[in-house]
Amino acid sequence: MTEDKSIPKEVEEALAQPVDDFFFHLADYFYRKRKVLISFGLGLLVLVVGFLGWREWVSAQEIARNVALYQIEKGLTDPNLDFKTKNDRALDRLADFAKTYPNTAQVHMARFMRANLFAGQGQYLKAQMELEILIASIEGDTGFKRIAQVVLANLLRDQGKVDEAISFLEAVQGSVMRDAILLELAEAYLKVKKSKEAKATLDELLKDYPDSLYKHRAQQLLPLVSP
Repeated sequence: MTEDKSIPKEVEEALAQPVDDFFFHLADYFYRKRKVLISFGLGLLVLVVGFLGWREWVSAQEIARNVALYQIEKGLTDPNLDFKTKNDRALDRLADFAKTYPNTAQVHMARFMRANLFAGQGQYLKAQMELEILIASIEGDTGFKRIAQVVLANLLRDQGKVDEAISFLEAVQGSVMRDAILLELAEAYLKVKKSKEAKATLDELLKDYPDSLYKHRAQQLLPLVSP
């Protein structure tokens, strides 16, 4: 006896019902719940508008900080002021900027600018202090932090604090711009005639970073330390 695979009549009739009933009940549900749904919709709208407004405000603040920093930098090119006056004024304005906009990306740049201005005036200790504060304030392993570390090492070397620069560079952790750190470290080793350490550092740079921007410089230094 073969199995009857036909669909039962009551099921066939149910499947044949139009889907209008579904939409009818759905419409009825929305009608009965209209007050709740309208309130929810308005609340959601307020949240969306508020979020967009907040984003606009944040964007406006970001632009304002960038403009303020640009105006300070522009003041350094004022042809009506002498070098020292321009530098001193910029230093004061950058200090005020750092107080006004703490914990922002722009304040990091402001401190970097102050360090460069101090170094340009021969005030190396003040420049070193600014860079140390800057490095300590940057969270994580970033390119900007690495640049600040390299500049600080250069500054220490310029002051004759080569051993201090070496200790500082040897302690730098992270993979971001590691090749820049290695090149700076090799040059510091060369400065104090540590040829063995310099060669090992240059070899590491060339081996681990064959496409480095500092490859050419490393190749120039390598003959100076090769036996």
